[in-house]
Amino acid sequence: IPETDQPKFTKLSYSITDYAGLLPLSNTLLQDTDQAIMTYVAKWFVKKSVATRNVLILAILDGLKKVEFKGLDDIKKTLNVTLDTAITSSAIIMTNQDGFNYLDQLKDADGKYLLKDIPSEPTNKMLFGRRVVVISNKVLKTKAGKAPVIVGDLKEAVVLFDRQQQSIDYTNLAAGSFETNTTKVRAIEREDVVAWDKEAVVYGLLSISE
Repeated sequence: IPETDQPKFTKLSYSITDYAGLLPLSNTLLQDTDQAIMTYVAKWFVKKSVATRNVLILAILDGLKKVEFKGLDDIKKTLNVTLDTAITSSAIIMTNQDGFNYLDQLKDADGKYLLKDIPSEPTNKMLFGRRVVVISNKVLKTKAGKAPVIVGDLKEAVVLFDRQQQSIDYTNLAAGSFETNTTKVRAIEREDVVAWDKEAVVYGLLSISE
């Protein structure tokens, strides 16, 4: 039996950072309202957590070399040729609201929209059989009439080191809460994001200006 090729390992350094937030709430509000304020706050912190991770991941991707996408053919070529076949099968197409709006209006010769519904998720779209992920313009910005279109497998491109998933706690006695009649809600998570396989994604800039 011949020996197989050997896997190669390398060290990947990371630095864990605490990401935290403190939100004071009026005890009077909590007592008098019939709304589930604490439940809403918990969901709000979850959204903040997702936004934090998006910012960390996009900061890594922003350091990649940018390539010009003149149109859909360049996106298709990226999937067919530029990316490794092992990557393109799990690739997504990530863009911002401007890029999605541009892609969502494209039609074929028969007047049918090129973006298709994902059968099991009617509110989500796919292009060339790949999921289209939309990020807010506030986070992923359009510059000089060019929208970012990131094609590839982000799970291969970056690694998330999650040392503490978001934990939420509160007090109505400590940290000045007693003196101000407030309840202070604290959320903390500890993580870092580093680049792994830079060839797993292509960072394209698609011209969307007419």
